[in-house]
Amino acid sequence: MSKRSIAFLLIPGVPTLIFIGFLLFYPQRDLLILWLREAPAFDAVAPLVIGVLAYCALALWILTGKAPARWRAIGLVGLASVGALAIQVVVTRAGEPDVWVALLRRTYAWKATGYWAVGAPVTDVADFIGNYPARLDLYPVHQARHPPGLSLVFWLGTRVFEMVPQFAESLAGPLREQSCQSLLSPSLPAPVMASGLFGAIAEIAMAMLAVVPLYFLVKRLAGRTAAGWAVALYPLIPGFGMWVSQFDRGFALITALVLLLCERIVAENSRRDAFAAGVVLSIATFLSFGLVPVAGIAAVYSLVRVWQSTPALAASLKARTPGGALALLRPRLVQGGLALAGMTTIWIAAYVLFRLDVFALWRAIFSSHLDIPFPYWPFVAWHPWDIITFAGVPLVAIAVTAGWRRAAALTSAFVITLGVLSLAHIARGETGRVWLFF
Repeated sequence: MSKRSIAFLLIPGVPTLIFIGFLLFYPQRDLLILWLREAPAFDAVAPLVIGVLAYCALALWILTGKAPARWRAIGLVGLASVGALAIQVVVTRAGEPDVWVALLRRTYAWKATGYWAVGAPVTDVADFIGNYPARLDLYPVHQARHPPGLSLVFWLGTRVFEMVPQFAESLAGPLREQSCQSLLSPSLPAPVMASGLFGAIAEIAMAMLAVVPLYFLVKRLAGRTAAGWAVALYPLIPGFGMWVSQFDRGFALITALVLLLCERIVAENSRRDAFAAGVVLSIATFLSFGLVPVAGIAAVYSLVRVWQSTPALAASLKARTPGGALALLRPRLVQGGLALAGMTTIWIAAYVLFRLDVFALWRAIFSSHLDIPFPYWPFVAWHPWDIITFAGVPLVAIAVTAGWRRAAALTSAFVITLGVLSLAHIARGETGRVWLFF
């Protein structure tokens, strides 16, 4: 490795090592770490270490084996399914001795999320969606800053368990014990109580499904071997294990899927994929406005890839022939229009079917979010720190091993989008830092 490459790796490497050092040797609350942290007991850490080492050994054995590619792929899918579940358990146990209680508390406690408390008891979904902006002040703090989509996951769970009442009743008993931190009574009907488990399973499924678009995206960009490594390494990223039962982990699924569609749009000049990417983003933003920046990531990524894949565009601009450049960009402008049209689909449906005032919802949520009293300048520094700590290492690794041209699209997409969020002071305090972490 050249001296220049080593220097390049130091850009994210030094902040990452400093952050790890604080975690290991100064775990109290301070400017670098915004949550109180305590060193866990050895008997809690030991299963985590053993579990991660066992997972790594199995992944390495599959990835470097001589079995046919098809069987290696099947093995990785199995490992990413069973092994990833095991990692979630041992990571959770390192901080909280009772894994079952810990996971359910994050679902049922109103301070943790609030989605179950808001969505599970809903009986009139049209009234719930249509009057959602007017009732935001009545909801828990997290739910008051998100659209209705995540709460509707638990409404759906209630409807599902109403079709199997005996099964719901068998689940409701132990679940009632975990709902004491909720705003709702533990004596709620069994389907309502069981819908919390439905939501927790849905969240875990969303987190694990990210490996599917991730595999096909990396395969398209760097080949089958790199895609296999991506799938194997995905369950080891910090956010996957530390935030079990937090729907923010679904951000990875949305981001990977949208970037895969963007790559297909550019490579295949596909209008269908452009509209599909918009629809995916429409569904995503109905779940959480925290996913709006994924649209920025997708736009920057696509622009860089279009520039890279259209050499004649640079030639036209250099020759000062705007007509030629416009002719080259016309299909891309159509694709952009289709993507924007797709982004409106769910919101138009919510207005037509349920009279949801989208603009009132946006104003209510963001007036609340932007009222969070965090200072400006400290977080202009901390947000970029988080970018290079959590995303910098893989982005720089791509640049060092595959060349800057291969890294430019992804690096630009993440750094520009998250940098704009930081400077605009939209990503506020811990909210912003958590978002950047994912």
